[in-house]
Amino acid sequence: MTRRALIGSVPLILVGVLLAEPATAEPVGRDSIGIVDQSGRWTLTDPVTRSRLAFTFGDPADEPFAGDWDCDGIATPGLYRRSTGQAFLRNENTTGVADITFVFGNPGDVPLAGDFDGDGCDSLSIYRPAEASFHITNALGGDGDGLGPAQLHYEFGDPGDVPFVGDWDGDGIDTVALRRPSNGFVYMRNSHRSGNADLSYFYGDSGDIPFAGDWDGDGMDTVGLYRPVTATSYLRNTNSTGVADQILRQGGGVPVAGDFGMLPDLPSGTAQTLYMVPREGWGARPAETWRMTPHTITRLTVHHAGTQQSTTGPPRYRSWQSWHMDGQDWPDLAYHVIIGVDGTVYEGRDPAHKGDTGTAYDTTGHFLVVVEGDFEVDHPTPAQLDSLEAVLAWATEHYGVSPGTISGHRDYAATLCPGRHLEDRITSGELEAAVAALIADGGVELEWP
Repeated sequence: MTRRALIGSVPLILVGVLLAEPATAEPVGRDSIGIVDQSGRWTLTDPVTRSRLAFTFGDPADEPFAGDWDCDGIATPGLYRRSTGQAFLRNENTTGVADITFVFGNPGDVPLAGDFDGDGCDSLSIYRPAEASFHITNALGGDGDGLGPAQLHYEFGDPGDVPFVGDWDGDGIDTVALRRPSNGFVYMRNSHRSGNADLSYFYGDSGDIPFAGDWDGDGMDTVGLYRPVTATSYLRNTNSTGVADQILRQGGGVPVAGDFGMLPDLPSGTAQTLYMVPREGWGARPAETWRMTPHTITRLTVHHAGTQQSTTGPPRYRSWQSWHMDGQDWPDLAYHVIIGVDGTVYEGRDPAHKGDTGTAYDTTGHFLVVVEGDFEVDHPTPAQLDSLEAVLAWATEHYGVSPGTISGHRDYAATLCPGRHLEDRITSGELEAAVAALIADGGVELEWP
């Protein structure tokens, strides 16, 4: 059991359990992503290898960040406790005590970690939202002392902008950026002084949380966005408008980023985590459960949307549900699970009740999974295939059915669904084999963001 010490004027002391043994603490040349949940659990994930490390550090109200505090090239945890105005820094990615503690800023300030002078060491600075001003400091506070006066002070952006930092031009110095929730634009500066943005572009949705890292090891930081509603990070390898180059589903919490060193491979037999967005997360209408038919899951059936439009994600799924309930007079969305274009998994109809179909087959006993897209024309994305395998593996274990029951819609009715490019993976046995392999390697655990 994790025990957390009460903090007054004493150092932060926590005890926890590692998800895996720490790997060698040496830089890897590109950054990884951490998610810090409400319990103070840090989960670090390499977006390329999917290696992970987890430990506990902090209390629920602490604001997390990461930086290289001892100049060894490895980013480690930091926390800001608004209630006491203290910063707690640790020099290892493990559960333990804070190595450095000092008083830091005002209660409303936003902490920013970075190498602001290019000396190879990270320090803490602040953004003051009420003034839209940055206060840059190039040294850490002495243990137990104050941070001291800022070396630089300048204004940039508007109140309400969300600040973050990174090395946008590859010169080894971190500078500031802002994301404006009202228009989705990112504004970047390449020097520490007031002025217009050196670079600006549109990226993401209004509720996304910005952060930055060197995701491809080219020496320049680019933007990542964490979308709380789907517990997913979207990483771009260039500072420009476009789609994400990497997508990483992790879990609910606050994102941090840095070169955390070589993260360990998950031990054989470790369960994979399936993150599913709940109905309220995508804005589903309440189901008319009194009109539904209870059933017991005995088989797994895959559908595709059949058409693809520019609109994707929750707005499109709400339109599906409206058509099913208002146009078809069904009691809810027809499917039990939706898999989006980016691989995000969404909760649909309660699997305790049978689904609906516009074709002539009895859906009693069928666990209905719909994959967004038209796979007569297009191919499912790698992220969609990964999620489909995880969903089916979880359902196989949860409902006690065989992977051999995996079929496509067309196996039960006169239809092209789920499209030839997805059906081929079913009829060849490829999907069944992948699901069986997941189960054999530890299975899949469901987690809600």
